[in-house]
Amino acid sequence: MGGHRRSGWCRVVCGIGGALVVACVNAPHVYAGCALPAQFAIAAEEHGILDRGSSGVVVTAPSADIGLVAGDVIRQANGVRVKECADLEHAAADALAQGLVLLLAVERGEHRVAVAATTRQNTAREGAVASTTTAAAPPPAMPPPAMPPPAAPAAAPPAAPAPRPVATVVPEPTPVRREVALPPRTGAPAALVQRAEAAARALALVDEAALPSAPLALYERRLGEAEAAIGALEFGVDAQESAVRDFVEDALALHRTARDVRRLQLETMAQKGIDRRAPVASGLPYFSTSKVLQFVRTYPFLEPCILEPPREIRMPVPGEAAGRWSPDQALDILWGRTRAASTALAAWAHGG
Repeated sequence: MGGHRRSGWCRVVCGIGGALVVACVNAPHVYAGCALPAQFAIAAEEHGILDRGSSGVVVTAPSADIGLVAGDVIRQANGVRVKECADLEHAAADALAQGLVLLLAVERGEHRVAVAATTRQNTAREGAVASTTTAAAPPPAMPPPAMPPPAAPAAAPPAAPAPRPVATVVPEPTPVRREVALPPRTGAPAALVQRAEAAARALALVDEAALPSAPLALYERRLGEAEAAIGALEFGVDAQESAVRDFVEDALALHRTARDVRRLQLETMAQKGIDRRAPVASGLPYFSTSKVLQFVRTYPFLEPCILEPPREIRMPVPGEAAGRWSPDQALDILWGRTRAASTALAAWAHGG
C-alpha cells in the first residue's frame, strides 16, 4: 500500500503464464507499489524524491489502452491532487464503486497530459474487432462429373469493400441517481419496522456531524459507523423490505457525496492558501476534469452550485479557464436532503 516506505523500488512485470511478478531493486526514497483496482490496468508506485525534488506517484508499466507510458508522474485523479499512493487508490476505488471514468492528469517530461481510464475499454475494443469479422464465402460447387461443364457466365465486377468501422472507446457516463420513496406503512412486519427505526437512528447521528463547523474527520467517522450499523441490519428481499433498504441506501449515498464535496473543498482551499474559517463568497475554481461535474451529473439538483462553468481559451496559449462553484451551497442542498430522509424514515417507523 502507498505510504509504506521501503529501501528499494518495486516494479510490476508480467512473468511466466501471465502471472504478475514484483521485481525490486535497492534504491533510496522509493515506496511500495500502489494497490489499484485491476480493472483500470494501471501499474504505479510512490517515489519519495522525483527529478524536481518533490514526491509523487510514477507509472511503472505502459498501458496502451489509456495512453500511459512508464515514467509518467500522476498529479491528479478525478480532480483530486495525487501526492502519494493513498490519494490515487482512493480516487480509483471511488471511480470503480460509482462506475465512473478515472480521469488522470499526468506529467510527462515538460508536458501535462490528460488520460481517461475506463473498465469498459477492453469490451469496447473487442466489440469493434468482432464487428469487422465476416464469414468466409463457401467454395463454389463442382459440376457433376458426368455432365460437361456449363459455359462460364460473364464475371461480375467486384463489389467495393465495405468501409472498416473505427473502434471508438466511449467513456462510461456518470449514472444519475433516481430518488427513492418509502413504501406504504400498512402491513409492514414488526421486524422491518425495527430495522427502519435502527437505520433512522444511525442516519440521525451522521446528520449531527453534517455541519460546516464540524471537523471532516468526525463526519467521516460517523458516516463509517452508520454504514457498518446499517449493513448489519440484513433487510429482506421482498418488495417492502427492498424499498426501505433502497431509501436508506439513497440517504447514505447523499452523505457520501457530501463527504467528497468537503474533501474537495478543503483540498482546493489548502492549495490556494485560503483560510478555511473564512467564507468564500465568490466560490472556488474548478476545471472540466474536476469531480464537481460528476457531482452535478449524479445529482442534477446540485446544478445551482455552479456559479460559472469552465470556458475554452485560445490566447496566449490554448487551454481552459477555470469555472467557479460553491461547495457550501452544494453541502446545504445535500445535507438538507439527508435530514429530510432520516426524519421521514423515523416517522415511517413510528407509524407517522
